[in-house]
Amino acid sequence: LVRSKRVNQLFHPVELDRSKSRLAQGYYGDNRDQWAYDWANQAVKRSGKYLPEANWTAALAAWRLKKYDTSRQHFEAVSTSAYSSPWLVTAGAFWAARASIKIRQPALYNKYLAAASAYPRTFYGILARRLLGLEVKYNWTPPPLAKDALSELSKAPGGQRAVTLLQIGEDHGAERELRMLFSTAKPELARAMMALADRANMPSLAMRIGNMLVASGSSLFDSTAYPAPALPSKNGEVIDRSLILAVIRQESGFNPKAKSHRGARGLMQLMPRTASFIARDRRLHGSKSQRDVLFDPETNVALGQKYVDILMKDKRINGDLFRMVTAWNGGPGNLNKWTRKVKHDNDALLFIESIPSRETRIFVERVLTNYWVYQARFGNPTPSLDLVAAGKWPSYQSEGDPVVEVAEESPK
Repeated sequence: LVRSKRVNQLFHPVELDRSKSRLAQGYYGDNRDQWAYDWANQAVKRSGKYLPEANWTAALAAWRLKKYDTSRQHFEAVSTSAYSSPWLVTAGAFWAARASIKIRQPALYNKYLAAASAYPRTFYGILARRLLGLEVKYNWTPPPLAKDALSELSKAPGGQRAVTLLQIGEDHGAERELRMLFSTAKPELARAMMALADRANMPSLAMRIGNMLVASGSSLFDSTAYPAPALPSKNGEVIDRSLILAVIRQESGFNPKAKSHRGARGLMQLMPRTASFIARDRRLHGSKSQRDVLFDPETNVALGQKYVDILMKDKRINGDLFRMVTAWNGGPGNLNKWTRKVKHDNDALLFIESIPSRETRIFVERVLTNYWVYQARFGNPTPSLDLVAAGKWPSYQSEGDPVVEVAEESPK
């Protein structure tokens, strides 16, 4: 179809090349690397400036074809594209560094790692900084709450109601008022609302406001970007606070009432059928009122962390964080299929980047990034980060386990 003369007359060249890029992604997912490269490279030749994703697919296909210098050139194009997000910039630069190892170019390796390290709150940015021995400097200071913040907030429509509700302990009502107010709030008022939400244990709202402010040029407060509320638990036990918070941040953004279009519910976005399996209670995928039990934070987190434990102990996962998070998002059945079918040469990072589901690829990288940031927040070691940086699979180690020393992936 994309070769049709009529189609070429009707559509803009970039849109046609975007279609070629998507076709290349499909071929790559089907392990037809030469076809994937040829179609992606066609898109690159005419529209590479506008389509970093075409260069990305060409780079991965060339990598699996063992054409490492060609792969490096495409990865570099991804990293320098004005149309790449920070996450894609760092991915391109990091993989260009990996390709430089293959072609024995240590000077290029260091150059690309330095470029990847520029965004230290992305998956590959954190990895690059670890390989370079650079610390990630986080700002865990709570956002300041100005003395006149409450009085200014009270002057805004709905603000007085929010303040009054907070004073009488009606936190849910106050959060509802603040959410409505935030949509029209100016930056000064939004900063006050973020500080107030942070102090009033409203992590979802504080994170949302903080992210919007950063996008508009305000300073980043990691304390609100990575909230660390006490986890609700019926028995008081949490298997790994950093890991559970990492999943919650990506799944629901700390909104206990979150519901996906597929029906996943609550902080950890549990599907009723999955929850029923975990709890051995068929009622959890029964009537709407029974399914809605999953909106209860204690129930949701208790079942969610039990499912994490079940997945970790699955013999196909065997404590591997990449596989566990892949199974969490894509399902154990898909993990099993992808493990068998995806061509990755036992390369952990290549496996992640070759998963056919874009949603799952993004999910794995976001959750692992969250996990490492939370470990830093709590002052815990990050052995899985060291393992991934060394080009290995990230075996899970609980906070009480001894840290395993690993050799880094580096140019020879």
